[in-house]
Amino acid sequence: LPFKNSLTAFEAAKAIKKGVTLHNPHLNIELSPIEKNQKSIVNWSEIEEQIKKSDCIITGEGQIDEVSFEEKAIGQIVNLCKKHNKTIIVIAGKHNLKLDNPFYQQIAPIYTITEKASSEEEAFLRAAHYLERIGRRVI
Repeated sequence: LPFKNSLTAFEAAKAIKKGVTLHNPHLNIELSPIEKNQKSIVNWSEIEEQIKKSDCIITGEGQIDEVSFEEKAIGQIVNLCKKHNKTIIVIAGKHNLKLDNPFYQQIAPIYTITEKASSEEEAFLRAAHYLERIGRRVI
């Protein structure tokens, strides 16, 4: 979302984890956030090993659009999940994907903050709250 002082990847991951564990306290959830613009320096072998050991992957982006899967880490994560036959849950601030997009068909549904908030500004200002709410219902 186009606002200053957005949540870091780690803060967003913590909010989602809080929501998931409220209703599923028995789940073992590990956080492995990839910060913005870090795609090129990520240890993809390590991420792939984490994906192999996981039952389900929750990943997210501020905004998902047609180029997200080529230019952002989420594309690599989706490909690794597909390679290892893992369930993937995608959470975003908002998305602009068309229903016929091949990546959309692999990851649908996409849970978005903007579907819950009354405006983009509210979604941004209360992002942690909405991420926690989404976390409660994804698993």
